[in-house]
Amino acid sequence: MRRPARTGGLLPVVSALVLVVSACGGGDDGTGADRPGLRLGSAGLRNDLLVTDASTTTVTRRARSTDEVLLVASASDAGKGVRRVSVDGELQVTCVPNSGTQIVRIRDPIHDEATASDPSTLPDRLAKQYALRVRVERDRCPAGTRFTGLELLVHAGADTGSGLLQTPDVILESFGPDAVRIATFNFFNPGRHADAVFQRWGETLVSQADVAFFQELPDEQRAQLVATAAGLPYVAYLENTAIASRAPLRDLRRLNVDGSIIIAATTDLGGHPHTIVGAHFNARVRPWEMSTSRVAAARELLALLPPAPGIVLAGGDFNAYSGIGPQVMAGGTPEIDMLRAAMTDVFSALGLPDDAHCSNQRIDYLFVRGSYTPNEYKACFPESTPSDHPFVWARLVAG
Repeated sequence: MRRPARTGGLLPVVSALVLVVSACGGGDDGTGADRPGLRLGSAGLRNDLLVTDASTTTVTRRARSTDEVLLVASASDAGKGVRRVSVDGELQVTCVPNSGTQIVRIRDPIHDEATASDPSTLPDRLAKQYALRVRVERDRCPAGTRFTGLELLVHAGADTGSGLLQTPDVILESFGPDAVRIATFNFFNPGRHADAVFQRWGETLVSQADVAFFQELPDEQRAQLVATAAGLPYVAYLENTAIASRAPLRDLRRLNVDGSIIIAATTDLGGHPHTIVGAHFNARVRPWEMSTSRVAAARELLALLPPAPGIVLAGGDFNAYSGIGPQVMAGGTPEIDMLRAAMTDVFSALGLPDDAHCSNQRIDYLFVRGSYTPNEYKACFPESTPSDHPFVWARLVAG
């Protein structure tokens, strides 16, 4: 079935993208030489894309549910003209049943093209656009099912007087929530806090997160108390450490690596699996010094992660320095270097000043891997007293 391009409500975006494509020179190969060329670009994504017939790799982007994305294929051949330009591929929406196991996949082939109006006089340039309204497509799942994922795979093609041109595929995906909030908090044990303090922490602080990591809890009862007060009903606990989520936990794994506690699980946020990992590394060695046991714990933590591009949300008190943020001694540690090499350190990614962490040393971390971008970080909450650690919170956005 042919799906015509849909442009209603996107005219300002169309104009902006056409201007960008025109300004790029169409057939400019990067050396300044004018040659036949083909480009496929987007507008409306948080991180827009542009590929050409000279590109060699597939480009993937994640779209938010609210995005209205315009793809424009633009071909140029100043010497011999352009006969045809097209956008071709397939759109697939995946829906899972509310009960049962029969997955529903809605597939629509894409073929939208523009052709020269007069074959005897070919234009130097020709363009075709394809519009994707993500919310409209996500809402197509039939009754009794729920949306779980969208994938648009397309490429541009052109027939010019000098020959046929094609770009690599581009993939637009949409799944899960547009934003997710994560937090970590060391409650300070033995602080001997009253239950009312744990409840207050849950209501005022932890309730701001969708996934939270807890350390230095006196017992599992307090973990449940905080999580219930926060509206995070799904909790896993080991010794003094816990993880909590708004969605059910599965594939639960709990490790004690020479005194370092690691808890990992899968939770489906917005119907999409997210691996969450909470940790409390041991403090036997000072945070500015390398600890062989913490290095071993970091290796074990990384071994729990799914292969890329699986999404990972991680955090906790790692009792070690990174060399970035407030520290009482200069330098980083191999254990944190390993984690930062595999995941994005939210504080570092946002380029924040030291005082954004509201502590004299940064040993409490939040990490992310996958198609989220750190958007906001906070660690200055007066409500965190009487703990001796800051409550650390971050917002991550899709794309």
